[in-house]
Amino acid sequence: MFSTKVVTSTILVFALLALPGCSHKQVAPSTKTEAPASSSKVVQAVTQIVKLTDIAEKSEAEVAKILGPPLTELKDQDKWRYYGSNEWIANCPTFHYINGISIKYVEGKAAQITITPVDPLAYADFNKALQLVGLIPVTPSAKTDAGATWNNIEGIYKFQVFNYKGKVSYIYAIVNEKYR
Repeated sequence: MFSTKVVTSTILVFALLALPGCSHKQVAPSTKTEAPASSSKVVQAVTQIVKLTDIAEKSEAEVAKILGPPLTELKDQDKWRYYGSNEWIANCPTFHYINGISIKYVEGKAAQITITPVDPLAYADFNKALQLVGLIPVTPSAKTDAGATWNNIEGIYKFQVFNYKGKVSYIYAIVNEKYR
């Protein structure tokens, strides 16, 4: 009735279907892309421009070894006074360095550091400002629409990020309480 060829072919087909990992159904390659598991947007990495703790309370010469020589000096603001004091201290220059970094030296030490980001940072991602200066992102001590403040973060007395129209306008660090 059945020829040997038909029986052998039928057995062969059933044997192939029974093999693990084999399928009788061909699947066309998928052309659609899967959405990421989380709905959060991809955050672009920030390149660290300086490690803030490496320049805090350092001399002009020590800072120059890290940042290079200053680009300019702000001569009209060369005096300063301690918080709560009426006595002005002379020879407290502010130097401007690469990457938008400005440093106010008080009694020869880097006391107040201001950074104006060269590349725009969204204020919504204000933790990137911490990464920009080599600090570990943590929850701020206070946050408003105008800015965010961290107190006593990695040995820095006060670290602030200021918002202007949804972007980080500048970053300000007071390295020690006596320089507030």
